Amino acid sequence: AKKNKKKDDSRRTRVRAKTREPVWAEAFAFEHVDGRVDDARNTSALLLELYDKDLVTSDDALAQLVLPLASLPKAREGDRVASPVEHEWRVHSKNRRVAGELNLMCFWEDRRKTKLCVRVMRARNVKAADVGGTSDPYVVGTLRAGT
Repeated sequence: AKKNKKKDDSRRTRVRAKTREPVWAEAFAFEHVDGRVDDARNTSALLLELYDKDLVTSDDALAQLVLPLASLPKAREGDRVASPVEHEWRVHSKNRRVAGELNLMCFWEDRRKTKLCVRVMRARNVKAADVGGTSDPYVVGTLRAGT
C-alpha cells in the first residue's frame, strides 16, 4: 500500500543580480495550512532558504532559516506584531554559523491559523558566491508539513 505523504508547499522570490544586500519587498501566502499549529506535537515549520542563481551550474545553497509555525504571531497587516523582524541566516552545515540577516514579516492572517502571510523584505551580508565578489540571491520559502 502506498503511503499518502503530504507534499511540501514552496514559493520563491525573484533573483536580485550582483548584490550582497538584496531588496525584494515581495509577499506570498500559504493557504489552507493545517490549523493545529498550537499543538505542541506539531512540528510544521516555514523553511526559508537563500540561494545564489548560477547560469551554468546548479544554484548554490547559501543559508537557511527555520521558523516553527507555532512561534509565528496572529496578526493582520498593519499590526505592530506584523512588523518586519531581523532573523539570522544559518549556513547549511553542522556548525550552523551565522551567514547574514534576513528582514521578514511572517504572520497568520486569520484566527484559525490557516492562511500564513510571508513578506520577504531584504537581506544583509549575503555571502559572495560569484567571481566579482557579489551574489545573485533569491529566497525559497517552503511550508514543511509536520505531525
